[in-house]
Amino acid sequence: MNMSVIPLFVSKLNISNAQQGRLISMGAFTGIFVQYLVGLLSDRSNFKMGKRKPFMIMGSVLSALFLILLPYTNTYTTAFMLAFLFYFFLNFYQGPYYSLIPEAVDEKELGLANGFARVVSVIGSAIIFMLGPSLWEKNFKYPFYLGAILGLVTVVITVF
Repeated sequence: MNMSVIPLFVSKLNISNAQQGRLISMGAFTGIFVQYLVGLLSDRSNFKMGKRKPFMIMGSVLSALFLILLPYTNTYTTAFMLAFLFYFFLNFYQGPYYSLIPEAVDEKELGLANGFARVVSVIGSAIIFMLGPSLWEKNFKYPFYLGAILGLVTVVITVF
């Protein structure tokens, strides 16, 4: 999204380059602290479905929601707030998602499982990168819908 669709979106807002940079870098910024804090919370939790899955479900649903809402904004302030919330909850579920891997697979298969998780992530990114601009041409909201669906599908598969 950050390489293809988000730059197209921020160009619609008619904002300065500095504002564009702040909005686009929100993912890296929230990743600095959110994954760490959620990791601490999930390590100390004890839900019936496990200590990672509730955070993955809540984070993926909320990140999908804020991603879907993002193209409906037309002001920088609202877009910035929605982007912050989207990236916050994206990082909210990614930490537990990657922490689940060593807990769910045998130690001998850890490399394979980590590799598979990274491949799925790259495939999702490639789908958005390749389809995002053409979907944008049809309706600029479509790539956001696709991104939300891809994020939700991967978490649902992982949870079940």
